[in-house]
Order: sequence, then structure tokens, then C-alpha cells
Amino acid sequence: MQWIKTSIPFNANGRTHQDTFTAYTQEGMYQAIDAGGGTTTVFCNEELCHWVLGLCTGQNVNGPILKEPNYRQKVMVIEEIGKWKSIALEVMPPEMEVIDREDVYHLWEFQYPYSFHYGHRPIMERPDSFDKEIGQVKYHIRNDGRTKYIYLQKKDGKELTWREKQDLKNRILSPFDTAVEIITREMLECDYTCLVCLPRFEYLDFGLT
Repeated sequence: MQWIKTSIPFNANGRTHQDTFTAYTQEGMYQAIDAGGGTTTVFCNEELCHWVLGLCTGQNVNGPILKEPNYRQKVMVIEEIGKWKSIALEVMPPEMEVIDREDVYHLWEFQYPYSFHYGHRPIMERPDSFDKEIGQVKYHIRNDGRTKYIYLQKKDGKELTWREKQDLKNRILSPFDTAVEIITREMLECDYTCLVCLPRFEYLDFGLT
């Protein structure tokens, strides 16, 4: 897509910058904001880039009509305007830490896939069966030490929204757990998604606290 870049001075985490990328398509207006970055011990202190995403599909009397970008569109953002153009995380945090109630979405892009302490390769190993069900979603849990992998089957081939994944994580584990979804091209054609659930009380602060 043809992205238009604008830069606005913005002070965050000791940095003064904010780059906004906008693209117009038949689907609507895409907007991706480079909101700075940070480091975290969960990533071997590797640098991260924080993207704030939105997809505006029109206007009504209440203002812009916002829609969550789908998985393919999130991959597109990372590959087209990302810093490293390979892999990112979408985070399902403890429920008490959720502050965005509007249709604003966050991706955390990182440089080296192997720098994530909790392996991302298992997400590509499809389970033989989805042997449990909750809220009409079939799922399977795999334990790997203190880390859990929750494989969620898509409903009638449709992707689960962030809020649905957050709610399922809360119900299957607890509202106090942190989970992440890996955003990478290798998962585009899968008929499931996988949440990597970190050990209890392991947090992703990304050096921003």
C-alpha cells in the first residue's frame, strides 16, 4: 500500500518523536503510530517497537467507525512499515491492566524471533485435536514447563477478535494471567490461533513502567 508518513514531536520514555503512517484503501483508512519502544528481560533486553493500530471504515453521528485490523493486515503493517519487518506480539494482559476500551490495538515488534524467552515455534505445531470447548470455541492446552499454549480453533473460519481472545484467556486460565499472540506470516493460513500464556506473575512491562 501507499503509506503517507507524518511526524509530530512527542515525548515518551525519554524520546521525542512520533511517526504516524496513514494509508487509504477500499477497506478504509489504516493508521499505524510508532509510539516509541523499550526493552524487557522477557526479550533478553532486545529492543522493541510499539505500534498503535486502527482501521477507520467510515463515519456516523457518533464519530469514526473503527474496526480491528485482521491478522493479515497486522502482518502487512509489520512487513511494510515495520522496523525489522518480521515478527510481533499482540498482548492479552491481566484484565485489571486493560485500559483501552475502544477499537485501538497494539503490536510489539521485535528484531530476533529467538530472543523471546518463551518459544514461538510450538505455535506452528497444530494439535491433533481440539478436545475442549468454551463459549462455542474449541480449544486445546499444551503445557511446556510453566508456560501454557492455548490453541483456539477459528469459529466457522472467522478470526477471533482481541476482546474475544482476552475473554477466553480470562475464562480458561484467569483474569490475572498474561498471554501473547505471535504475529508472523508463517501463521497466516492456519485454521487456529495460539495464545502463549506466560508463567503466573510474569509480566511484560517492555521497560515502559
